[in-house]
Amino acid sequence: MHWRGDEGFVAGLNYWGNVENAFYVADDLAELVNGISGNRIIIAHSLGNMVAGSAIQDFGMGFDKYFMLNPAVALEAYSLVAQPIQMRHPDWDEYYFGDDYNASLDTENYSGVRTDGKNGRRLWSTEWYTLLPSTDERYKLTWRNRFASVSASTNVIQYYSSGEEVLRAAQPGEPDSLDPITGYLPGNDTPIGLNAWNIQEKSKGTGNLAAFLGGGASVGWGFNEECETDQFGNEVCIPNNFLTHNLAQAFFDKTDDELVQTPFFDPFDNLLLMDINAGSAAVGASLPHNLAYEIPALSFAAGGTVSQQFFESGNTVDMNNEMFDGWPASRGGVDGKEWWHSDFKDVSYRYTYKLFNDIVSEGSLQ
Repeated sequence: MHWRGDEGFVAGLNYWGNVENAFYVADDLAELVNGISGNRIIIAHSLGNMVAGSAIQDFGMGFDKYFMLNPAVALEAYSLVAQPIQMRHPDWDEYYFGDDYNASLDTENYSGVRTDGKNGRRLWSTEWYTLLPSTDERYKLTWRNRFASVSASTNVIQYYSSGEEVLRAAQPGEPDSLDPITGYLPGNDTPIGLNAWNIQEKSKGTGNLAAFLGGGASVGWGFNEECETDQFGNEVCIPNNFLTHNLAQAFFDKTDDELVQTPFFDPFDNLLLMDINAGSAAVGASLPHNLAYEIPALSFAAGGTVSQQFFESGNTVDMNNEMFDGWPASRGGVDGKEWWHSDFKDVSYRYTYKLFNDIVSEGSLQ
């Protein structure tokens, strides 16, 4: 089997394309692994965990142990968490309604339920699927519990790093599309790829540099141009600068069916998805593309933040704190140690052998 994980005019730069490819090759991996007799040990790194997760969830891939190294997958795909303050694009800060609008209550609460029972994030693309019945195929247009079969297993270990650079937890506010490449500049000691994962998630639909390089400019954190108005009530087709809170409230008060057909966010490229009757059948093979390019994650990446689901099972390892023995002087020694995204292969075995010993022990690979 072959997975094309290097989409982009610079190899691997188009993360969204690589996500889509990961879903498309998952059935081949499942067929290959299920044909193996004896113990089946899965080790996946970064976006390879999207391939493995889909193979398990969608195609019944069996395994005896699964080691997730630095998974470039949203935490919410495994456990019900959200970081909406940090992961929403700041253009949407004013378009939120709900009992948990208060920042102190806004971090871990998905529901945002108002007194009228409507979800406080009802206008967001991350919540669009909730407007539909669970029997509708469009209900799958979310990262939430996407890999529930993985998190339900006690034979999965999450190896993450609190020192991650690529999968680092997002900060509130505008994502800086230049962060991942500043490390290339002479005399700059910023790691290459800094914040790359959270930047591409917060950039979906915005038309900024990261979205341009990724090739996606719809849905996500974009706005429906037909919905835009200036401060005088005149419709304008420009970015959201003059979107009014009143107009957002008017959309919030629409029925579920009305919001399915005319969302407040930038509509799907596949217009059939918004057809109230034909939309379910329109999902089909386009689901990987929709998830990859159009639906943003509302949580941090599992490679940089512990998953409560796996933690409660005792199946989490912070490589940054537990899996090193010394550290190269070129990286600042132990005092400056941060276990980066690919250090399991980029740093000498002299310093990382504890990780491999742990995998051997946990997988009974002696």
